[in-house]
Amino acid sequence: MRRSLKKLATTAGAALASVAFAVPAATAGAADPAWTVGPVSPETFSAVAYDPLFVMSGVPLSCTSSTMRGTLGSASGAENVQVGTITSLVWAGCTHPFGPVTPTAETLPWTLAANTYSAGVTTGHISGVRLRMSVLTCTATASGRLAVTYTNSTGKLAVSTDATRKLTVGTATAGCSGLMAVGSDWTYTATYSVVTPIGGTAAPSIVYTS
Repeated sequence: MRRSLKKLATTAGAALASVAFAVPAATAGAADPAWTVGPVSPETFSAVAYDPLFVMSGVPLSCTSSTMRGTLGSASGAENVQVGTITSLVWAGCTHPFGPVTPTAETLPWTLAANTYSAGVTTGHISGVRLRMSVLTCTATASGRLAVTYTNSTGKLAVSTDATRKLTVGTATAGCSGLMAVGSDWTYTATYSVVTPIGGTAAPSIVYTS
């Protein structure tokens, strides 16, 4: 009887052990979600847009061009994953109905994050954004996030504001009365052509796998 019980206990223990080891073996081959940047990662990038447009208090502010520089890199994760940084962003030829305007990017670097992916198109956002505008005797700053969409087939990065990703004025000098008010939102749209590395000719790719 003792031998039978001992044999039963040994058999049951072996069965439990086989189950315990079978669980991780079943998931060992599962890949973690990842965003892969190509053709090289990490790598620098540059981008130029010829259609940048701000709207402040209903008044358009257009620029002849905008140039962006930064780095891109592969990363693991599913949503809100950092795939790059923006280290430089400048505008040229910006005009307002009241005269020339100088937009300035502050608090760089900004973070470029990926959220969703479908058929070669990545949507995400740029965070840490802070801009300063100066026109006549008015100087104002706005901060927040920008929405982005990147398309692998064209190498185009579309940047814009929306209902949740927007730029809100935080400071404004006395000279801004009637132009820019604290608490108001600026809108921004621009489509950047991206190449890698800086000064290169190849458009980068961003691919998500789960």
